[in-house]
Amino acid sequence: MAALAAVGGCQDQATGLMPLSKKAVWTYSVQGDFDTYVATLKAADRVPVGPAEGWKLDGTMGPSRLGWAGGTLYASELAGQGFEPPLPLYSPSPVRWKGRWSMGNRSAELEATVESKKVKEQVAGRSTDAVMSVVQLKGRGFSSRLTTWFVPGIGVYRQEQRTGDRRTVRLDYLSGP
Repeated sequence: MAALAAVGGCQDQATGLMPLSKKAVWTYSVQGDFDTYVATLKAADRVPVGPAEGWKLDGTMGPSRLGWAGGTLYASELAGQGFEPPLPLYSPSPVRWKGRWSMGNRSAELEATVESKKVKEQVAGRSTDAVMSVVQLKGRGFSSRLTTWFVPGIGVYRQEQRTGDRRTVRLDYLSGP
């Protein structure tokens, strides 16, 4: 949640998975534990995101900061949750991450693995090439999995977060760039 300037064909193709640009707006249906609502996410300002120059995204679920560097999509903030160093949300090859998660006055040391693969998704009734990225976060007594489906030119098409075996949040694309 659901992510600049790139040089080279491979990087251009990757950045198309989450096309970030000024005033880009996405709308999602969000299913939480006890409610369903429509959320909006809008690219507001350019900001640093670890090794990348990225975008601050303002949204109903809280601010996010995403940026592309070397074909990898990084998040230093996702729906108000902070990651230091920025957490890879997508990478063309498997990566490991170790860092600090924070939200409000809570924080924890976490480790993560990130893997992605090409998949097919039904978009507007047609089979479309997409990429599914799985971020598996683990910490002391904590396990969470964030699965994100990216569709080129659209960005985050679907996203599910599971804590343990329980789905805590799901986003489904309604409209966007």
